[in-house]
Amino acid sequence: MAIDLRAPALSAARLLDDETAEVADDWRQLCQWDPELPPDSDPPAPETVVAALADALRRPQPLGWGADPIVTEAIDAFTDRAGPLAIGELVCLREAVSRRLRGRIPAEEREETWARLQMAIDRAMATAARQAFVRLEELASMDFLTGVGNRRSFEEDLRRELGRNSRHGTGFAVVVLDVDGLKGINDTEGHAAGDASLRAVARAVQASVRLEDTVYRIGGDEFAVLLPGASARQVERIMSRVATVSAVPFSWGASTSPADGPTAESLVAAADRRLYRRRARSRQGRIQPEPVSR
Repeated sequence: MAIDLRAPALSAARLLDDETAEVADDWRQLCQWDPELPPDSDPPAPETVVAALADALRRPQPLGWGADPIVTEAIDAFTDRAGPLAIGELVCLREAVSRRLRGRIPAEEREETWARLQMAIDRAMATAARQAFVRLEELASMDFLTGVGNRRSFEEDLRRELGRNSRHGTGFAVVVLDVDGLKGINDTEGHAAGDASLRAVARAVQASVRLEDTVYRIGGDEFAVLLPGASARQVERIMSRVATVSAVPFSWGASTSPADGPTAESLVAAADRRLYRRRARSRQGRIQPEPVSR
């Protein structure tokens, strides 16, 4: 059905405006009754979403125009707070609005009202689904304890950086960092103290690197940092800042591309070797800068 861009505001828009609080209450109750949702489900800021839906019913939004911007803004905020329940709760919204409007729409407006309503809520669900997918992608690449990237994201980003380097010759550095004495902290002070140490190191690294650098936790006590375009001298300066900021001791080693090899494995291996040599010298009381290939 073609939507008339010059059509006057539909009666449904006025009804939703006048009864926003009642529709929001109906929505809450349906969410609590829905067997697909937890019994304590409570859609966040329901009045804002209902008001945005009323606004969408006032203005035609043909399919080719994309999602209604006001509904999209409201659903973005709603999905941020509703999380994985967002789509199920929007199903309940559609039912709540349908029940509220049923039998109250003038006959000449029924077809267009239901078409606009269906389109607006379908678009809202698509927006919620897209946000949920993005959030899952982010969570799949994140270390939950420290909030930095995980091993999967490190390996993907390292491969991407190698590809960029082969095309443009920009070069980059890899730092591998181990927290010193984490096992001892776990054994003597408990795992909560060990977790706190890991979070403290992650914060120290994030606070010290450049905006273009990325931090990852790639093992129990092991972190990695990708530094695009960084020279060996820049790496030394950055890690010196980390050591100054961090209250938790650590050992580190670095490699640079292409000097330390053309593959991810060769770069990580070179950084690991330097880390172990640095740690050994530190234990011998001879803390000296570890040379990094230039």
